[in-house]
Amino acid sequence: MMTDTPAAKQRLRITFTRDERLKYIGHLDMARTWQRIVRRANLPLAYSEGFNPQPRMSFAAALPVGCTSDHEELDLVLSPPRAIDEVQAQLARALPPGMELISIAEMPLSAPALQMQFGADYERVIDFKINFLKHLRAVHVLYPEANVDEGERGLLLKPSKPHVAQLPPALPRLKNPPAPEPLLLPLPLHEGHTGPHFRTATYEHAKKAAPGWDVYELERQWREWIDKKGPPQKPDAAFVAFCRNKFARENR
Repeated sequence: MMTDTPAAKQRLRITFTRDERLKYIGHLDMARTWQRIVRRANLPLAYSEGFNPQPRMSFAAALPVGCTSDHEELDLVLSPPRAIDEVQAQLARALPPGMELISIAEMPLSAPALQMQFGADYERVIDFKINFLKHLRAVHVLYPEANVDEGERGLLLKPSKPHVAQLPPALPRLKNPPAPEPLLLPLPLHEGHTGPHFRTATYEHAKKAAPGWDVYELERQWREWIDKKGPPQKPDAAFVAFCRNKFARENR
């Protein structure tokens, strides 16, 4: 009785580049492109078994649309096997513009899938879980409804109730609220001098009347002057006029 022996298979890891000319090709289109490349190179690509056979081909990761790459990896399974030099020469002739072949290496058939060999890897998982639980306890203070379970495969966040912040009760509104009182700022008085208080805006007008001058030094001189002349009826306007005249005399 004759029995069919399974054909030998060969797993190859291909490293290639993609430049600006191929950056707008999506991942699915790139997978179809590689099927055509292998067919054009006349390589015996192996297919899965079943009612809907699929090519034995896998990428390390999907490159985002609009990006270029100088290191893309792809695993192919050939049946029957071919020499590495022959495969490299045939693929180099079949590659489209914008793609360059870097290397081809043979991999064991029993090696983990290419997607499982790339990604984040924590060297010290225990430290990571300790830090994660530390921050999780802080989150529980604000979100006590979070349902987190620790199992064999790690931490699992189960469906939890939505968190609703509890706001303090609103104060009742008054029917006739009192009018806000004007903010009165105590202005500095020079030692040994008494006299009228200035409004806050008076100092701003004085700075414009004598730009670059120290208005508080001008105020001291003005107060010494009114001690001899007597207090004016409108002290704010008199002080601004004093600053303006002082500035004009000094800058003639």
